Amino acid sequence: MTFRSKAAAFLGYRTIPTTIITVLSYLAILLALRITDKLEDVPKPHKQGGLNITEAYHDLQMITAQPHPYNSHANDVVHDYILGRVIGLANEYPGVEVILDNISNVTFATGAPAGIYFEGTNILVKIEGKDDNYHTTNASDIETGSVLFSAHYDSVSTAAGVTDDGMGVVTLLQLIRYFAEHRQRRTAVFNINNGEEDGLNGAHAFLEHPWAKLCDSFLNLEGAAAGGRPILFRATSTAPVRALRNVAHPHSNVLSADAFSRGVIRSGTDYSVYTGLDAHPRGMLPSLQQNDGQETFRMSDPRGGMAGLDLAFYKGRSRYHTKYDSSQYTLGGERSLWAMMDAARGIGEGLLSVPLDKGARPDGKRIINGDQGVWFDLFKWQIIVFKLNTLLTWNIILLVMGPILLALLVFTERFFLLQRRPHDHTSHEGNNSQRPVVAGSQPSTVPGNAALNPEGTGQAQESSHPHLWYFSRHSTSSVPRLNAGAPASEINGATTIPPVHVNHDLASGNGHGHGHTGTQKHWALEYTDNIWNHAKFWFALAVVAGLLAGLTAVYVAINPFSVYSSPYVILFSFISLAYLGLVYTITFPAWVPFYHSKYGPTTAGSLNPMQEHKQAIFLHLYVFTWILLVIATVGITRVDPGVAGGYLITIWNGLLLIACALCVLEGLTTRQYSFEGTGEYPAGSDDGELPRRSHRHVEDAGVEADERTPLIWHGANEGRAPEAEEDSHESLGTWWWLPQFLVSVPIPVILSAQVVMLLLDAMPQSLADGGKPLGVYIVTALPAIFIVLPLAPFADKLRPYRLLSMSIGLLLVLTTLYAWLRFPFDIKIPLKVYFQQRVVLPADRINGSSLVNVAATVSVAPIVKTALSGPEMYVRDLIPYLPSARGQTPLCEFESLRSGLLTCEWDSSSLMPSPGRVAPPPGAPPGRRPRPDAAPVKWAKDELLKASVERTSGTTAQITVRGQNTRNCRVYFESHAIADFNIWTNNAESEDDLSLGRRLTPHGEMQEGYEIGPNGVNELRLWSRSWDREFGLDVDWRSFANKTSPSETLRGRISCNWNEYESALVGNIPRNTKLPNVQLVTVAAAKDTASAKVPAYEEALTFLPDWVTLTKYTDGLVEAWAPFAI
Repeated sequence: MTFRSKAAAFLGYRTIPTTIITVLSYLAILLALRITDKLEDVPKPHKQGGLNITEAYHDLQMITAQPHPYNSHANDVVHDYILGRVIGLANEYPGVEVILDNISNVTFATGAPAGIYFEGTNILVKIEGKDDNYHTTNASDIETGSVLFSAHYDSVSTAAGVTDDGMGVVTLLQLIRYFAEHRQRRTAVFNINNGEEDGLNGAHAFLEHPWAKLCDSFLNLEGAAAGGRPILFRATSTAPVRALRNVAHPHSNVLSADAFSRGVIRSGTDYSVYTGLDAHPRGMLPSLQQNDGQETFRMSDPRGGMAGLDLAFYKGRSRYHTKYDSSQYTLGGERSLWAMMDAARGIGEGLLSVPLDKGARPDGKRIINGDQGVWFDLFKWQIIVFKLNTLLTWNIILLVMGPILLALLVFTERFFLLQRRPHDHTSHEGNNSQRPVVAGSQPSTVPGNAALNPEGTGQAQESSHPHLWYFSRHSTSSVPRLNAGAPASEINGATTIPPVHVNHDLASGNGHGHGHTGTQKHWALEYTDNIWNHAKFWFALAVVAGLLAGLTAVYVAINPFSVYSSPYVILFSFISLAYLGLVYTITFPAWVPFYHSKYGPTTAGSLNPMQEHKQAIFLHLYVFTWILLVIATVGITRVDPGVAGGYLITIWNGLLLIACALCVLEGLTTRQYSFEGTGEYPAGSDDGELPRRSHRHVEDAGVEADERTPLIWHGANEGRAPEAEEDSHESLGTWWWLPQFLVSVPIPVILSAQVVMLLLDAMPQSLADGGKPLGVYIVTALPAIFIVLPLAPFADKLRPYRLLSMSIGLLLVLTTLYAWLRFPFDIKIPLKVYFQQRVVLPADRINGSSLVNVAATVSVAPIVKTALSGPEMYVRDLIPYLPSARGQTPLCEFESLRSGLLTCEWDSSSLMPSPGRVAPPPGAPPGRRPRPDAAPVKWAKDELLKASVERTSGTTAQITVRGQNTRNCRVYFESHAIADFNIWTNNAESEDDLSLGRRLTPHGEMQEGYEIGPNGVNELRLWSRSWDREFGLDVDWRSFANKTSPSETLRGRISCNWNEYESALVGNIPRNTKLPNVQLVTVAAAKDTASAKVPAYEEALTFLPDWVTLTKYTDGLVEAWAPFAI
């Protein structure tokens, strides 16, 4: 054999070459995705490009020494540390301005519906740009555009906050130093904000500051998991996304933005505030006002409106907001921190070096580019960015022009194939063309594209019966097989076939001599074969979908949370089942026992059956993606915002169009198939794996055996010269499959695999936050189908390789059993459950309430309950672990706040919480000194709050509330929604002047875009920057009062929250830490201090099993309330 024929033996369209290249391709893709998903090592100090990982990690340790939520004294410690660091940087570098924003207060309403009053303690830094065009403070100037960099320094009460958001904060500290040393064109503004975890309050407060009006774009750093490589969670438009081109290892996919838009990911970040995403659309949602007793409506005009990016961690969500969000449990450790620092620097340089694309918002007030974009990375190496309108344009082109082009190509192919047919010079009188060779006749010389002449003359006979399949227990043939790869006429000009005895009736298709009936049978088999040839793809697709649906149902029934900890095991079980279902359905019935394919003489000038089958599958796979492309296009045009994740379908459909064109070229350039004898299809002689035939087969063929007859009959190779054997492997037809494979398989598989990796790293552990496991299994199964489906056209060559099928079958069995039997949680991937302790105080704690007289007749002892929320099938089993719950039957009900979770509560009066007491020293910053309206108050034992209510008219009331050692209280309204509320601000010098110094915040000062909607609010959340603040407010429920009885009772609850507990108060920061221009005030340095205690939480931390971890249920670990009625 020549070198070319040897190469063709390895790369030709045969079972072993096709299998090897397929396996190697998938392994290479898997290996590349795995390697590029790993974090890079931290570079040496001299290669960090102006950043300092050592300094940043030291800052991280100082900031995350203990939990530091807004409502904690540790929060003040962190605040002072960060303030000292930025003041030191401002002293070191000129052009750096620092503001401690203890002035910005904000009142706004959310869609909960809840009204919020918040006093900010943000730390703001500004670094002037070197381009004079960006120094103006005129916000209406189109050239004015500062870039905002944002991260929050508060944590939740149950976590130290390393990834959420300590890494973001220390990254900003590094960027301040970097941009102070490397001045950029545009001005950089840094908002290191407080209160994000309790409702994005710090970002709302920033919008009240004048610097917010200077910014037209932003980068928000966040952490929604436990580390790893940060991802571009979402972006407003293509303009800011292009800044990722400056990042060495960009990681992004527009599917995460789609998930946020559809509510699949329910975490909120400051991105929503800066973009105005949560604001009422202008002119859409009116807000209620009172004007001379008449109800009027004022259109909202939302603030925010910036273009920007959300960069966040997303892996390991089971550790999110738990004790595992600490340095020793962070995925990647310092490498994770470096990944965020490096990405933020690259994005920051990109945003600061060029102005944002010009484009005015509909209200004309702010600069924003509204072009929705499409973006995704390739192996964390290259970012692909283009506009959604561009994707829509390509979709329309492919939907319209693709089918037209493909139809023209197929028509051209068929036309040329018909032109290639030789002219039929044989008489068609009678049924002579069906007459077999008669025994004893002379050897026949048969031209390349001819059927056997019944007279043995070798004249061409065109058969009306293409290859036919049917079941038989014999593998004999009445006609030997000619070389399908090359016409017999090219093999020394002719092929000599030995005389063969054939029964005339059998050749006619009827053992009893009824030729007409045999012809009908052949026609029926041919018709059935043609239908199956075009229907088997759709049938296989349905079989795969059904198999995966069945396996999903079994997972959900047996071990629904297996995907929580073993998502990739589930994925490989889905891929294995999908592969086996696909290839075995498409190649049916070739693999059925005792089945042998028989081909009658095929139509002269037609394609090889292998080519025909591959081409048919390609065609139907293209039709399938065309249908998906229609759906994707509807998602762009009919959904707001448009679904951009359909880029995968667009690319796949375009590649399949190219592959189908290659199939047409294959048909036009390869030699045509003449006719076949028997050979097991598809793994028969076409692969060089001819079935062996015994001496009995020779006898069946009608060949007289003598002493020269070989022991093993090679009937299928009879008349096949060695030159023909080589030529069949060298022919162009054996090579066409390779470009078809390279075009249609690797790229769709890579894109689908990247999508499924993103989904499986982000979604499964969100089950602890609520939701049904079924949804996660579905989003795992769909990409599994897309990963396997590109192999459909090559199933004929993959299925016969039994070792591959057996290996995949074994993988299916092992992964399925593992997922069924493994307990889904452990210390590395724990089950996250929600904790809260609730204290119900007697009604006499609220002065002025009409319930006081009723409360006097019943017990006045507080009712203390502990509540755990989690998945129903596990949370009940956790209660007996806790000593305080033993012997009790907990009350359980399903959650309204988090769908799918069950909340169980029980009496824990023996574990009464204590708020503690911290008196700030005389040198404390102004925001922590006692306010005039917070004069020393005597607190009784177990007294947690003081409150009063007073009705001022038929539909208005005044409410006051003060909590001990807290700066967060709430008011719930249960009988009526509130149409309006005003918060008191006090400028009085003494307690006696309180009534004179009170100033009511008018309704017009509510933040634009976040006014109260027509349905009012049912809850007010109050936040103060000072401790022991007495909140005063007026409420009005006129719009929701009963018109026939306007003076009916207003009922509700008044509560306060606490977040501090003893184990969280253990200080890890050295006392009297000195920082430039700031004296760090630590809790340990304060006098008159009593530690806060939440013994129920400490009990849960101690006694729950190690596969369970705790997180906060809501703002406070402890909430105490008392009912009221007026």
